[in-house]
This record gives sequence, C-alpha cells and structure tokens, in this order.
Amino acid sequence: EVAWQPPRHSASWAKFSPDGSKLFVFDGPDIWIVPYPAGTARKILSSAADVIFGADWLPDSRHLIIAESTNDLSSRMVLIDVADGARQVIYSSPEALLYPSVSPDGKRIAYTAASTEWDVLEIALRTGSVHTILGGGGISWWPDWDLSGTHYLVSTDRAGDFDILDISPNGFSRP
Repeated sequence: EVAWQPPRHSASWAKFSPDGSKLFVFDGPDIWIVPYPAGTARKILSSAADVIFGADWLPDSRHLIIAESTNDLSSRMVLIDVADGARQVIYSSPEALLYPSVSPDGKRIAYTAASTEWDVLEIALRTGSVHTILGGGGISWWPDWDLSGTHYLVSTDRAGDFDILDISPNGFSRP
C-alpha cells in the first residue's frame, strides 16, 4: 500500500518521526512532512541549488537535521523546525557531510565526512564540538544510533570487504 505519492514521483527515501505521527519524504530537491496515517502533506524545503545527503529526526518529532551541499560545493548540517520552517546552520565544512544520525537523547549527531576518504564523525549539538569516531582510511559511512544512545552501527571497508561495526563513542567496537 502506498503511504503517500509525492508530486515529483521521485521519492527516494522516507523516515518516521520518533512519535510515529508523521514522516519526512525526500522527493527530488523537496522535503515533505506527511502526517501519518492520514492528513495533508506540507513541503518544508525546496531548493534546486542544494543537494540533500541525508536527514534524521530529533527526539521531539518537531526538528530535523539535514545534511546538504550547496552551489559553492560546501556542506552544512541544518536544523529545521518542521512546524514553522525555521532553519539554523549548526555546522559547515568544505568536505561533504553525509547521512546524519541523531542520538536518541538528541544531543549528538553521528555523520559521514568525505573528501579522499570517508570518516564517521560526531557533533555535540549543544556545543558544536566535532570529533572523529572512525577514520584512518577507506570508506566508513551510514552511522545509525541504537535506541539506548550508547552505540551505533557503521558500514566500513577498512578491513577490505564491507563490514558492519558496532561502535561506541567511548571506544567500544565489535564487528
């Protein structure tokens, strides 16, 4: 069953809000908020100039973190209030910022940073401090927090083939 058909007919991904009351749908350069299971969809972001490289909900089900690249080839993490469309840039970088994953407590964001290699980093939302979680060669990407907020999964080819690692920001890691 189709949950919602976007106008461009090019939806590439969607994600439920933590409270399950809505989802965001990425459709071309547009991001839509769709009430679930029924209601009128609202477009909250549309930009032909920006490219979206992932998004994730904050625990309040009102805010999204969007990773976007701009015409000048810089990247940024943007906090968007889905109720009123307000935008706040929380971090900018000349490297590509990809695939944000917000911790369950809403205080940290794990994401991929890419230039010649792709690393997984973390931003503290309150302070804006950034540190590398997994780096040092190869491609490491698609971090996803577990519900406890103590660790997340990362796909990496650091050992040759792609593996899924279970990583804690405090240093615990297991394949």
